[in-house]
Parts: sequence; C-alpha cells; structure tokens
Amino acid sequence: MVSLFLAVVVLIGLVAYSLVRMVSSDWLSSGEVIEVPDMVGKTETEAQSLLHDVGLVAQAKSIQRQHNDTQPAGVVFKQDPPARSKTKRKRIKLWISLGKASFIVPDLTGRALNDATQELMATDLLIGKITKIYRPDVTAGQVISQNPAPATEFSSSIPVDLVVADHENLPAVEMPNLGGQVLAQAEAMLVNANLHLAKVEYIADDTVPGTTVIHQNPGAGEEVQLGASVELQVALATTLMERNERSVTVRIPVPPGPDDQRVKIKVFDDHSPGGSVVYEEVHKADFVVNQQLDLSGRAVVYIFINDMEHPFREERL
Repeated sequence: MVSLFLAVVVLIGLVAYSLVRMVSSDWLSSGEVIEVPDMVGKTETEAQSLLHDVGLVAQAKSIQRQHNDTQPAGVVFKQDPPARSKTKRKRIKLWISLGKASFIVPDLTGRALNDATQELMATDLLIGKITKIYRPDVTAGQVISQNPAPATEFSSSIPVDLVVADHENLPAVEMPNLGGQVLAQAEAMLVNANLHLAKVEYIADDTVPGTTVIHQNPGAGEEVQLGASVELQVALATTLMERNERSVTVRIPVPPGPDDQRVKIKVFDDHSPGGSVVYEEVHKADFVVNQQLDLSGRAVVYIFINDMEHPFREERL
C-alpha cells in the first residue's frame, strides 16, 4: 500500500514538472523578437524615440553619463545590446556623452606646497616633479613656478611640475670654477648649479678682458649648500674705474618665481650719497634686465626683487 502511494506521488511530480517545462517553453518562444536600432550618434531624445517606436525602452537607471572624446555632449556613444542585434529584452542600456573631459590647470604660484597638491588632486590632475630651490626672499615651502602654466586646458589628466622655495636642509653641491669666465657666463653657471650670485666687486685690471672673473668666494671645488651666496671680483678697465663720471650696464636675470616680479635698482654714489632708486619695473621670471647706469665716483648698486628685506645682489664699482 505504501509502495503504491509513493509511486503515485512520483508520477504526479513527473507530470507536474513536464507541464511546467512545456508552459515555460511556450512562454519564452512566444516573446516578440525585436531588432535593436542603432542609437550611437543620436541625441538622447532621438534614441528614446527610436526605442519607443520598436517597443523598447531605456530607463533612467539604465543610462550612464560619461566623458567621451568621440561624441559631443548629450549624444549616445555606446549601447547594449548592440545595433541590429535581436532581443526579447525590453530594457536597453545607453551611455550618453558628457563631451570631452576638460582639465584646467589652476594657478598654484604663491600657494603652500600642501595646499597646491591638494588642489591638484581636487581637480583630478596629477602631482608631477617637485623641485626645491633656494629662494631666501620667498617663504619656505611656497610654490614659485609651475609647468604647465595656469589656465592651460587638457582633455586628460596630466602631471603638473612644481618649483618650491626652500631655505634649510638643502643638499651640498660643488662650487664651479668661475675664474676666467666673463660675468654673464659665470652667472649662468651659478644659476645652473642653483647658487646665488650675491655680490660683485669690480677691480681695476687691464691684464684680462673686461668683466672677467678674477676671484671667487667660495673657491672652485669647495662643497657648499644649495643656494649658497657667492661673491665675485671682476676685472674692469683701469681707465673706466678711474673716471669720476662713467656709465656701466648692470645685468640682472629675474629669478624663477611668480609671473610678475618687481625689479628695483638703488644706487649710492657721489650724486646720491643717501641712495636713489634709478630703476623699478615688473618683469616675468627668467627675463634679463640690462640697465645702463650713470655713476659718479665710487658707487654701490643694490638690486632688490619684490619686497625682500636684503638686496638680491650688491655690486661695487
């Protein structure tokens, strides 16, 4: 009796399973097969209209909006299923372009390094090479220049290199040999070594061409800290040095820093024993000022950059 009951239960189960399979198969095969239209290159409105015409739909949760370099903003750049494929699925996924990504480099000059790097990350730009240079007139840790320049626009995230002022814990470098170099070349060598030409003293000497370096302090080969101050003695023709009234040209390369830097030249001589500002102009970084000065008697020339308390350079003639 029990065996008969179990046999009946098993038979009923098999019949029920078969019926479910048949119904499911019929239901699936009865669904309408639709050809998916091509919506790439169409506006979102046009794409929805095409879908509606064939009985499909792209719901809000099936739409993604992303930056894309191939399609303008508001236009479909990708779809799933692909165009001309057959589907019974009513819902279609669309990717709508937000246009090309735009990355605009912020102005970081004058900012503290930590603030500058945080702003780069906030604008999805990369932190590039950070170079520290000796600038006693600028707050330590402050950005004094950057590359690329502010307001430059890119379509992808790029690294931004920063040059930062520093005062302490700077590495040691070897003092170059400046003897026999003309002043302009000697200064270029110091700039390349990240050293600071702080004082130039002109000496009457006719044995070498004018403006030739005849002595340096520190001496060639000495180990000095990056950004160390350098003093030079430079030859000048005796006839020029002995004149009471003379004209000389002062050459000042504007150091790396903010785009606009004020260069001021102050002269102390027989005409202006209390000092007189003879030049004050704003220039871009790396600009070279060549200023002719009319001097009387022994003279001291001070060059200031921006609002530094002490002269950027002192020249004695």
